[in-house]
Amino acid sequence: MNRCVTPRDKNKAEVLLKLVNIYGLVSALRGSEINNISEEQTKVVGSSATLECSTTNAEFRVMWLKYDTNHFSDPIIISAGPALLVPDNRYSLGNSIENKTFTLKISDLRVSDTGTYKCRATNLSTNNTFTADVNMTVMVREPVYILDNSTSSIVVRQRESVQLECYAGGYPPPRIHWWRENGMLLPEGKRIFRGNVLTIPSVTRFDRGRYYCLADNDGNVTARRTVTLRVMFPPNVEISTPGSENDTLVCHIENVGGTLKLECTTRDSGEYPVIWIKLDPGNPGNSIYISTGSSLIIRDNRYNALSINRSTIQLKVRNLQLSDSGTYRCLISISRGVMVTADLIATVREPAYILDNSTSSVVARQGDSVLLECHSRGTPPPRVYWRKENKSTLPTGGHIYWSVTGRVRLGSVLNISSIRTEDRGLYSCTAENGAEDPAHWRVSVHVHFAPVLAVSHPQVRQALNHSMDMECRIQAYPAPVITWTKDGVQLSDSQQH
Repeated sequence: MNRCVTPRDKNKAEVLLKLVNIYGLVSALRGSEINNISEEQTKVVGSSATLECSTTNAEFRVMWLKYDTNHFSDPIIISAGPALLVPDNRYSLGNSIENKTFTLKISDLRVSDTGTYKCRATNLSTNNTFTADVNMTVMVREPVYILDNSTSSIVVRQRESVQLECYAGGYPPPRIHWWRENGMLLPEGKRIFRGNVLTIPSVTRFDRGRYYCLADNDGNVTARRTVTLRVMFPPNVEISTPGSENDTLVCHIENVGGTLKLECTTRDSGEYPVIWIKLDPGNPGNSIYISTGSSLIIRDNRYNALSINRSTIQLKVRNLQLSDSGTYRCLISISRGVMVTADLIATVREPAYILDNSTSSVVARQGDSVLLECHSRGTPPPRVYWRKENKSTLPTGGHIYWSVTGRVRLGSVLNISSIRTEDRGLYSCTAENGAEDPAHWRVSVHVHFAPVLAVSHPQVRQALNHSMDMECRIQAYPAPVITWTKDGVQLSDSQQH
């Protein structure tokens, strides 16, 4: 007996009518005087089927019965003689006494019409009544569907063997073939593989992705399943800063009060979380675990871990302090004792500034030794240089004097060993360390020296009763008291002088 398959699609299924003689066609015809039965038929759901049963004697009483495949011992009696016994107007009887032919017609075929139909003929003209059964099995062309025992998703380690399985139901039995997403080649080098089981003997990370299983049985409807293959393998880790031109940096510099942004990109990391750590080179046990994934471990609201996408975790540190300098590590733990890491050295700079205890003004006597001090701080330690206003030559020679930071009170000193009158004026101290703008400091230098007189016109002539100007130029510090005398007599302010 043919197997009966339960259908899943009423609209597109086809019905296959098969007439099967359980006891053997020849013996059935001989024993029951049934001399003709319907041939095998193929019908579409919604159409009609006609089952015929012919006898040698018109006095036979014919009954039509339907046996459900799941309840074969409890048949449904459709008709007895000319009487239709089921309340279903899709059934109709057509009996031709002359032709000794008895027909059962089923209209608007449904999937539920599947079963075994029997024509039972009984000779009522004799006392010995006998029957003969002819089985007619209605089978459904079933749409293709993927069975639940097929693979849907699988995770394997690199270099392991894996089998992707796809099984389908339907009638006729469907064919299976495989292909990859975006038309990529299958591991065996082909674009299409036919068969239920696709085997990859040694998986690589390039084999991961989506595979498609398609089942087809020449019907109008096919079935497809997506199988996701995930491959576990050590990831590649890259650490960088947003906007950097290089994929991987080893150092990064920010200023105090600024924001540090570090990004860790884990290519092909699978399901492994990214862990951020700030290392303590002197004592690894004091290293600070900052975050795992996008969840913070450290209790400091200046920190934030953000998932940029599936493969990138950004670490952000706001309001930077000098103590935030150090080595930051992006770590992925593959298994116990197996880790992949990448490090970045972050340097926090403090802009240079000049302390208030630097020299602001100096008064010295000619020939004295003078020290001009400029105390600066910053991280890294700033460089200090001196200039004199108007680009005048410094006492040390040249227009710029570079001092060595840290020799005198953490600052820089301009040493004027024997000061001269021409050394007086304004000096500028500049401290810079590359963080923001340089810091500037001005120092005024005054030199005590005796007055120096200069008369441009020792002799002056003028006409009588006219005004006359006489000029005397004096250089001295501090400012001298100036008096004029005539013939040894000191002059005073008057209408005449």
